[in-house]
Amino acid sequence: MQLLTADANLVLFSVSVLLIATLSYILFIQSLPVQPQASQRIALRYFSGFFVVGFIAFVLFCLRYFDWYVTSVVSANFAYLCSIYLFYFGIRARYQQPMHRRFLVWPLLHLFILALLMLYFSLVENELYIRLPIFLASMCLPLLLSFSTIRQFELPSNLGDRILKFSVLLALLTLPTLYPLFSFIIQPDHSSQVLVTTLVSLTLETLCVGGLAISYIYDLIDKLRHDAHTDKLTGAKNRRYFFRFAPPLLQQMHLEKKPVCLVMIDIDHFKQINDQYGHQMGDLVLQHFAGIIIQQLKSADLFARYGGEEFALLLPACPISGAVQRINQLQSQLQSQPLQHKSASAEAEQQTLNIAITASFGVTQIEPGVDLDQAFKQADAALYQAKLAGRNRLEIG
Repeated sequence: MQLLTADANLVLFSVSVLLIATLSYILFIQSLPVQPQASQRIALRYFSGFFVVGFIAFVLFCLRYFDWYVTSVVSANFAYLCSIYLFYFGIRARYQQPMHRRFLVWPLLHLFILALLMLYFSLVENELYIRLPIFLASMCLPLLLSFSTIRQFELPSNLGDRILKFSVLLALLTLPTLYPLFSFIIQPDHSSQVLVTTLVSLTLETLCVGGLAISYIYDLIDKLRHDAHTDKLTGAKNRRYFFRFAPPLLQQMHLEKKPVCLVMIDIDHFKQINDQYGHQMGDLVLQHFAGIIIQQLKSADLFARYGGEEFALLLPACPISGAVQRINQLQSQLQSQPLQHKSASAEAEQQTLNIAITASFGVTQIEPGVDLDQAFKQADAALYQAKLAGRNRLEIG
């Protein structure tokens, strides 16, 4: 089938437009700031592959207008399905969902079956009206999986996730309309299909790259916000975060007439640990201690490193009796989980150090009308009494 010059120019123009768009999408993705998580970086590679393979599929689709009909039908449909699966893999990687080797069996089997069906219905039985719905249905499967994954794991506050979900939904709605469009409105395999395919590809890919960019920018904003509010050594919130969010939380509890307790915590003999084992061991003690407390926190609790070896813990909707009970549980956890660290001696033999960590606690229930500064003074006074009384104990202020 020889193509007229005008039609050939149309095909070449469409290929050029899509090539420029694809290169722009990939360069845009590559220009995004370095992502903090490895899974996010892997996802971006999958998405880049989605755009590249999608462009290759379009080129293969155009080959049917240059006397490569069967080759075009089989290879283009195969490549389009590959691109959609790469998009699905990118979505799974974006939300840190595992992909085992057994997981890849079904997509590979799907691709193989599609290639066989396309070969049969183009070489043996040239049935466009059977071949087209098979291809469109095949495309819908990974799109449905992508939509389900986004819907399950999307972050409500992330606008990019919502755009991604919308673009996948739009693709699912668009594919069924292509069957009557290509089958009844446009003459089968007419060159005008190139324009429709180009327009659909550009629309969906633009939505995808916009959603990806916005979602990853939101991820970076969340990461920066987390870093700004988190103590890097211990993983607890920092003092700035505590004094920003504790006052409104305290006010809310008082309006709801719920009890609130403030706990000041100090690791016992921390200076001696630093002097005896070194500051690196002191850092490990801080990490171990904070990790045990973080494991015991409830969702509403506010835990922060106050400074040095001191920590502050705000317990909303918790009376003094409940705070005492939780501190006793924490002391039991500290006693049962000493810090174990392997170190090399002068003789290059490894020794396991078991460092028992204890802490002193000062707790006060914040009464209505008492501000946070006054509550800190009361809790700090109780903590001082706990130290004077021999440490590793709780005092109420």
